[in-house]
Amino acid sequence: MTDILPLPNGWEVEVILRQNAGDTLLRAKDFASSTTAGEIAVPAASVSGAFAWNNAVVVTAPVYQYEPEYRAFYKAWLVDFSDATSPALLDEWTADLEPYWGGWWWDQGIIPMEDAVAPAAFDKVMGYYPYYYSATPSVFLAGDYLVLRGTRSSGGWWFIDGTVRDMLAIIDLADADGLRYVDFEEENIHSLASVDSMLYITSYDEVAAGENAYCAYYLQMLSPWDLSRGPRINIPGVFKHKIPGTDFLVLEDMQYTPEGGTHNVLRSVALSSNSAELMDSVDFGEGSWEYTCDGFDICFAGIPYSGGYYGYDTPVTMESGAGSMTVDSGLTDDLYKVGVYALSGQGDFEFVGACPVGESWGLLLGARNRQVYLTVSNAAVVRYDFTQSPPVPAEVKPVMSGPDRIRFGDAAYAPLGYSGVIVLD
Repeated sequence: MTDILPLPNGWEVEVILRQNAGDTLLRAKDFASSTTAGEIAVPAASVSGAFAWNNAVVVTAPVYQYEPEYRAFYKAWLVDFSDATSPALLDEWTADLEPYWGGWWWDQGIIPMEDAVAPAAFDKVMGYYPYYYSATPSVFLAGDYLVLRGTRSSGGWWFIDGTVRDMLAIIDLADADGLRYVDFEEENIHSLASVDSMLYITSYDEVAAGENAYCAYYLQMLSPWDLSRGPRINIPGVFKHKIPGTDFLVLEDMQYTPEGGTHNVLRSVALSSNSAELMDSVDFGEGSWEYTCDGFDICFAGIPYSGGYYGYDTPVTMESGAGSMTVDSGLTDDLYKVGVYALSGQGDFEFVGACPVGESWGLLLGARNRQVYLTVSNAAVVRYDFTQSPPVPAEVKPVMSGPDRIRFGDAAYAPLGYSGVIVLD
């Protein structure tokens, strides 16, 4: 069981990867009554993305062929579940670009992240290691459009000549012939996100500064309808979330410290037509953190590092910026924890609460209505209720394997692989 997709008509669709058959089975089920309905298989030997679109399901898969010569591309299928007893294949597409799985860049010296504007980059004291790797989602649903991220290169699939280019394939799900491509040419793309039927693209530029290489980050919006793009706006971090009904964005600024650890700062900015104004920042200090957002809430989970890292004992370097930039007292112990901040109407981070999980590690699955869902040591899925003060673990479900995602419909559904699906409130 790789995914579960709630539909507007009240049915859920199970996405079942059948490795013995080399395909993916889509099966309608009503979890409230334990009733199953129709099913259909698509020839997807692996799944890179699955989405509910109206009362249909979109499934994408990367395809790699090695004979008679190497070729890599995406396949996508659109299956109608309007009649859950008789699902039907509506369309399928082939996107001619190398499926994206991650990215890297390397240069001499350290690579500090720019926090405001590119000319100030050389003043930074926090740096990235020269070798930096990033893995981000590659498949998105933007309104009525399916977006596939990939690459093309004139130098073969190893990209030895450095001519690899980030590209998008954009499919109009309402048009069988609606496949178009966007070529970013030499632009360095960090990550993409889909918000309100628009694509938010975070890119970076390397900036020369003495003997080192530095980078500044930029945000650009792209309309999948007409492929128009807005201006590239310098931002102090990487796009994470847009607050609904406002011009506020939440950014993640993760920096490597001179001591060898990672330093995490969340920032809020007010976005205008051609600039972003830094409103507030919250400093998580040195540690390992992950985030998910729901409406005005920014949920976090992770663990701080105490003292040095990898044997280094130098204190963590701090930096100035908007907001207090102090580590919240509730985050300084050495326990794994989960918590919530809310963004105010003025763009300020307001601490809602935090709850210790323990010494075990976890994975933040998602959040809805201040209910935060966490996998703990692949042994349990826990729902934390942040409408209570203090927040409490409101639901604990033991599992045999840890899910890596959660879907929301009438309930919360988490796929468990061979163990099926777990349903939570």
